[in-house]
Amino acid sequence: MSSIEDQLRGTDRRTEDRRHGDRRERRELGPPLIEFRDIWKAFGPVSIYEGLNLTVHQGETLTIVGGSGTGKSVLLKCLLSLITPDRGHITAFGEDVTGRSERDMLEIRRRISMLFQGGALFDSIDVFENIAYPLRQHKWGTEEEITDRVHECLRLVNMPGVERKWPSELSGGMKKRVGLARAIAMEPEVLLYDEPTTGLDPTNVKNIDNLILDLQERLKVTSIVVTHDMGSAFRVSDRIAMLWHKRIDWVGFKEDIWEAENPIVRDFVEGNIAEEG
Repeated sequence: MSSIEDQLRGTDRRTEDRRHGDRRERRELGPPLIEFRDIWKAFGPVSIYEGLNLTVHQGETLTIVGGSGTGKSVLLKCLLSLITPDRGHITAFGEDVTGRSERDMLEIRRRISMLFQGGALFDSIDVFENIAYPLRQHKWGTEEEITDRVHECLRLVNMPGVERKWPSELSGGMKKRVGLARAIAMEPEVLLYDEPTTGLDPTNVKNIDNLILDLQERLKVTSIVVTHDMGSAFRVSDRIAMLWHKRIDWVGFKEDIWEAENPIVRDFVEGNIAEEG
């Protein structure tokens, strides 16, 4: 048995229930919600994608794994139109969002929110104002409604009472949770997580993983997680997609990865091959 499988057997009851479905059937896939079709992207002479295809289904948590430099985070930025593919199309909610302008992406970005690495908080304003920022930008409601929403979001990430703290007063794990509170403030339908556990100690890794699971169940969102942490990927995912050699090399339910016919997949998750540069 691999070390990752050993780790999984030692996780808490809720994570074990999710992995084994509490003896329930695995989560059925909903209709396609986001699709990447024949995506090509290069930065100068460095090719990142060559004909990448991937479908994300409504209500699932899909985790994208792969080595450093394979373009996992770039894929999320392409979805948000922060980066434009050289070729191919990306659809979300039935609309083509490939290379849209900032103005044309406003409504899509109401529906898709992202937790950036490190939380990406504004250092010059306190926690309350960080979370309130997107609400005010989108004219979400009255000041009283915004205040209530900020408090509610902090409760959802188990961070009540920190509204007037500054980002510099927070630990790495706390910053991630505040960043997550800001990400859910607009009540998105899709949550994107860019390396949510990077730089955290094992306790905080487990806390973030449990938050991803909790928010999935409470908010009924569709989640895309980018990570290099296979233990975390197995804990939070319904399905796992492996980005390798500029394409999605394998995608399937997490329980099926150990029986994958592709030897690269098994070798990668067991840590037997080096990451791509």
